Amino acid sequence: MLRTICLLALLALTAGCVTPPPMQAPLPVAKPGASFALGRVKELDTTGHVQQHLDAKKNIVYFQNFGGGGAGLGIALGPLGVAANISMIEANTKEDVEKLRDRIAIDPPAVFAAASTRAGTAVQLAASAEAPRASPYLYVVKTTPETLALAAALMVESGDGAQWPRKYMAQLPGTFTLASLAALDQPASAQLSRDLEEGFVAVLRALPRETKESIAKESQIKFKSQFLNPRFDFEMLGNLAGEEPDLVWVRSPLGLFGVRRSHITYTVQPRQ
Repeated sequence: MLRTICLLALLALTAGCVTPPPMQAPLPVAKPGASFALGRVKELDTTGHVQQHLDAKKNIVYFQNFGGGGAGLGIALGPLGVAANISMIEANTKEDVEKLRDRIAIDPPAVFAAASTRAGTAVQLAASAEAPRASPYLYVVKTTPETLALAAALMVESGDGAQWPRKYMAQLPGTFTLASLAALDQPASAQLSRDLEEGFVAVLRALPRETKESIAKESQIKFKSQFLNPRFDFEMLGNLAGEEPDLVWVRSPLGLFGVRRSHITYTVQPRQ
């Protein structure tokens, strides 16, 4: 999670620079006949003051960074300010997690397996121990103090020497409050499962489009997004990887993200 926060800061700081940080590269599995196996990517087990799990199997991840005194407190008080910020954010995270833990009756790996049978892509599940490992999960993020957004998420260890697992997300439709997400009835849970399956299908259909050549042709953008950068209202650098009726696909050093149009604004930058 520290890596995520540092990269977000880097994206913001370089938004006015000529040379952006390197974007996530395509997977080597995104080619005909390739496959990957369901597995457990270690980074999915990472927790901290902004990120915790909401289920015993650790397949539902919650992220929130609200609380604390903001950047000004750290500047004013130095290390003490940083520690105070972390403590206050962590308290909010724990309070939210207590309300949500074991309340979402969804099995992300099972939903992902169902999505893989109908995705119509070259990427298939495999039992081979040599195949790249994929960890599907449900991502829950607090986008404002009152609202939560959800996403179908996938981490993949590619086996090609990449330092970090590649990350893919497709934001699901709609938003929730803490209370509404903690009180899903059976019909609402069934709808969420269908939305999650559609999200995984969107991710799987995006993978075969990933090539070095296609990425090289992507336009650079400056964007703001409550989904990708909750709480902080600053521009970040990324690539416009594609557009669909409901989703804008953004590439960054952190991954490839399909963001709902209501959760992003962006401007295309002139080519250098």
